[in-house]
Amino acid sequence: MKKLTLNEASNVIGGVGFQWKCKTTGWESGWHLTYGGAAKFAYAHEQKYSGHKTVVFPV
Repeated sequence: MKKLTLNEASNVIGGVGFQWKCKTTGWESGWHLTYGGAAKFAYAHEQKYSGHKTVVFPV
């Protein structure tokens, strides 16, 4: 079985990390290694700014 390079793996699985985006303002976060890490900051953003909605996605 061929070992994939990091670039090849990211093309196959859709990324190697996560970001979150505020759907209210369009602001995008920096890169996060885990979904949980990105989700934690996205939730904190929603708590700080009432009415803002966020989404976490792979990159």
